[in-house]
Amino acid sequence: MTKKILTTVFILFLFFVAGSLRSSAQQQAPELFITWKTETYAPPNFTGKVLPTAGSPITASFEVIDQGVPANLSRQTVYWYINSNFFKGGEGVQSVRFGAPAGGGEIDLRVQLPNYKNNLLVKTVTIPVVEPEAVIESPFPGGKISSPSIRLKGVPYFFNTKTPADLAFSWQVNGQVPKGTENPDSLNVNLGPTTPQGFALGIGLLIQNPARAIEQASRALNLIFSK
Repeated sequence: MTKKILTTVFILFLFFVAGSLRSSAQQQAPELFITWKTETYAPPNFTGKVLPTAGSPITASFEVIDQGVPANLSRQTVYWYINSNFFKGGEGVQSVRFGAPAGGGEIDLRVQLPNYKNNLLVKTVTIPVVEPEAVIESPFPGGKISSPSIRLKGVPYFFNTKTPADLAFSWQVNGQVPKGTENPDSLNVNLGPTTPQGFALGIGLLIQNPARAIEQASRALNLIFSK
């Protein structure tokens, strides 16, 4: 008899726990998620977030997840704010497009739904605005080279362009401008047979966007010839 009573109590307990879990899920508060992207250039193998620079177009959108599914927001009043300043609003405005400001820093992008099921939903994301970057790909550990012939590649990041072919690459080797190459983003360096051990190479790279006079980035690299 006691065993039957314990079994019944255990079953009732399981029903109670299951009911509590269902109730908790049903009462879960809706969540607002903002996503954004920009159109600056980054190489195809870049796995990080592509960031905007001054003047970059940024597209942002949001969703509300309610009870595990995206909510229908077509009738919802939406307000967008950029750095606490009202930017755009209206019924069902789920996406906006704007330009990144000059001067770098950060953008605080906020979305407000003032009356979602009689509640206020608010979400803010911070978007970093960066300077363009120039990188010299140099597969030489410790900056030491043992071959008299080397090849370096310049890689742009976060320029306002869709292809590096639109950019201008300028190289220097120990303060001298090398002769033109077939691929402007690459540099071939050939040392003479009498180059001494410990010879230093100072490599400079400047990448510019001809369409935007102020958009440029530079990088310097020091290498040592070690036979």
